[in-house]
Amino acid sequence: MLIIYIFSMQFLFTKNFSETVTRVHLVDTEADEMIREGGVKILSFGIGVREKMTRRKLMLLVRRVVMSAKEHQVKECALYWEEWQFPHLMIDESEMAEIFATNALMADFSFDIFKTKPKDGFRKVEKIFFESAIQS
Repeated sequence: MLIIYIFSMQFLFTKNFSETVTRVHLVDTEADEMIREGGVKILSFGIGVREKMTRRKLMLLVRRVVMSAKEHQVKECALYWEEWQFPHLMIDESEMAEIFATNALMADFSFDIFKTKPKDGFRKVEKIFFESAIQS
């Protein structure tokens, strides 16, 4: 397992994560939805036609995923690395990881140092699991 700590968010590349972790899927529709199957939340994000994805849309998609996770009070989520590969963009894995980490941190940032802390804390995404990104 590879763990990368960036500020308060952890990016974990592993095949083993808890069954209660919220799953994130990219689907070929236009609508986003949150589904509950048993005790597991599944966030589905509509990306439309995969071949129409651009680098800019990809960055905005990462931000949309993190902001939606915060909105649904998700602290840990799991993504499937293969779903985030867009061969026509010619982005290698290291560059994709950089794009994802940068935009995830931007979406999760909130300037709350001077705010009164709510009793259940500020909404933050603490861990993002990537399945099968790196075999360990």
